[in-house]
Amino acid sequence: MDIRTRRLELISFIAVLVTGIILIWLGVPPETLTAVGVGLSGLYGAVHHRPGHTASASPARTL
Repeated sequence: MDIRTRRLELISFIAVLVTGIILIWLGVPPETLTAVGVGLSGLYGAVHHRPGHTASASPARTL
């Protein structure tokens, strides 16, 4: 993974974390925070989706 990609992901993570902290500080109900979290994670998954890329690191081998 390239350093720019890692840096961008770190910035994104910190931005989402700070947003959650600010919303809690403003008194937003936990149910709303859950909905916002699910929405943001779906958006993150859509932006970082790589066609043809699977979650497994290596295919199973048979001997």
